[in-house]
Amino acid sequence: MTFPPNDPSLSLAGQLPLFDGAALSELFGALNNDRDAVIGFVSAFIEQWPSRLARIDDRIRANNPPDALTAVLSLKVSSQMLGASQLTSMCAELERIIGDGDFAAAIHRVETLCLIGTNTLLALEKRRPVIDTELPGSL
Repeated sequence: MTFPPNDPSLSLAGQLPLFDGAALSELFGALNNDRDAVIGFVSAFIEQWPSRLARIDDRIRANNPPDALTAVLSLKVSSQMLGASQLTSMCAELERIIGDGDFAAAIHRVETLCLIGTNTLLALEKRRPVIDTELPGSL
């Protein structure tokens, strides 16, 4: 059963698109139009997702604010660079909750983060051939 705080459609994240294609185009430009660098970034993002999620969950469950914030901020920045709007928004929400010291709420938000992250990765995998051939603005 999903409780309202964990329902992405009830949070700001759920009101945003999964991706902002303009962000990927900006990343492409920032990397001097290096297609391989963008593809490498996307691949690394996908590969690192399980360990990033586990790190966030572990640090939150340990009630460790500095390490939890570091883990969340790392994912937030990478998500923002990629244009993963929902993931970026959920990280910002987690950042606020952790800053408030509400680790019980943060634990519940990790479930939502997992759902949004899974949807993001599925969309990335589905669009990977497009990313490989049609940069910029392919997402």
